[in-house]
This record gives sequence, C-alpha cells and structure tokens, in this order.
Amino acid sequence: MANIILKSLRQNTGWIVLGWAILFAGAIGLLNSFAIVKPGNVGVKIVLGKTNPNYLPEGFHVKLPFITEVATLSIQQQSLVLEDLDGSSSEGNNIFLDTQLTYSLKPTEAVDFYINYKTIGNFQANFLSNIVQTEAKGVLVRRNLQKTIAERERIDNEIEEAVFSALEGYPQIAPKRVQVQDLDFAQGVIDALEQKEIAQQKAQEAIYKLEEAKKVAEATVAKAEGQAQAQKLLAQALQGDGGELSLKRQELENQYEMIKAWEKGGSQMPTILNMGSGESLPLVLDINQLNRDQ
Repeated sequence: MANIILKSLRQNTGWIVLGWAILFAGAIGLLNSFAIVKPGNVGVKIVLGKTNPNYLPEGFHVKLPFITEVATLSIQQQSLVLEDLDGSSSEGNNIFLDTQLTYSLKPTEAVDFYINYKTIGNFQANFLSNIVQTEAKGVLVRRNLQKTIAERERIDNEIEEAVFSALEGYPQIAPKRVQVQDLDFAQGVIDALEQKEIAQQKAQEAIYKLEEAKKVAEATVAKAEGQAQAQKLLAQALQGDGGELSLKRQELENQYEMIKAWEKGGSQMPTILNMGSGESLPLVLDINQLNRDQ
C-alpha cells in the first residue's frame, strides 16, 4: 500500500509543483492587482515604463499586476533646512546664515514632477538647495555689513521674494515661506565693526567740540567788533562837537543844575568852585557871577 502511494506521488509530483506555482503566482498577482494611496499622497501610474498623465488621488485603486506600477509622492508640507550657508557682504566680509524653505507639491503637477525629478529627496538635493543658496547670497552681497545688521527684517523679506521669484520656473511646487533662522558673522568682523563704531563716535564728538569752539570764536569776534565800533563813535563825537572842552562844559552845566537844586532846598552853597582833576588845568567857577549873568 505504501509503495502504491509513493508511486502515485512520483507520478503526480509535476502536477503538484505546478499547482503550487499557480497558487503562488495567483497570490502574487492578486496582491499586485491593486494599489492603496495613503492620505497626504498622490499616485503616479506607470504602465510598461510609461507614465499615465492622470495622477491617482488617495484611496484604493485597481491595476494590472506585473504591468502597472504606482509610485507615490507626498503632497504634505515639506521643509528644506540649510545651515551655515557661507555668504558675504559687499565688502567681502563673511556672513553665515541658516534658512528654511517650506513648500508643498501640487497634486495636479505630480506626474510632471515624477517625470523630471522622480523623488522629493532628489529635487531638494540637486535643485532646490542650489536655488535657495544662490538667491540668499545674492541678497546679502548687495549690502555692506552695517546695512546687513541694521536691515535684518528687510533682508528676510528680500530673500523670500528672491527665492519665490526663482521658483516660478518650477510650477510643480507651491512655496509657502522662507525663514532666515540665524544670521552670524566671523568674530574678526564683529571686532572690526565695533572699532569702527567707536571711531565714528569719537569723530562725532570732535565735530561737536569744533562747532562749539567756532560759536565761541564768532561771539568773541562780534563782541570785539562791537567795542571797536563804540570806540570809533566816541572818537567821532569828541572831534565833532569841540572835543574835550565841549564835554567839560557839558559836565559843568550838569553840576550847576545840581547846585541850583541845592539852593532851592535852602542849603548854603560855596560861591567859588574849583573843578579839575589829574593833569588838566583847574577850572574856577564863580557861582555869584553866574547868578548875576542870569
């Protein structure tokens, strides 16, 4: 009985193997007859090596086993982070920056993206990173170091605008935002900048002191000119109206008016006054004679 069973197995081995092969192939074919596109992704159908122009949305999709392939691409937000980019200012000073670009793949452009770049990783490494670096460096080199520090926020906006403009040639993606996360300088550059600021402050102080000295000098000159003008006018007055004698006469008339005022007050005044001082000749004034003349 055992021999009969063994003989039967030998005779049917080929059929058994063929049956298992068909069953295995059927299972493989069944597993390859559909594709599932996960949420946040789109599918690209490839039939015998040729892409179908229509992308597959998320969900369950039937396909021909061993003939049709489905490649998936994420349409979720992506981030490209570039650290320690080496740029320079207009004077050639080194500037280091960290920047981040956020973007997403447009679902309707997924097939074209796959044809040109295959994967998002390849697109970032060989295309996108170069674009961001080039545009960021181009913005930095248009300013000197002081303007770079003073206009930090404006630089962030300009880098974003420049990157977005360059990405217009890549319609497969939708850029969201460019952020400059850090902007740093070499220590030697920072030291030189501090020394420059100190020198500028000292120069401003010197200019201020010079302006103050100029004002004092102008005031002194004006005062001297005023005094000289006053002396000139006094000399002209002395020469024009009888000189020194004219002034003495005026002085005596003033004193006589004072004497008249004393008399009205009832005081006894001397009748002779001897007026004079210094090296000038004395002038004798007879009060009684003045009264008779009047």
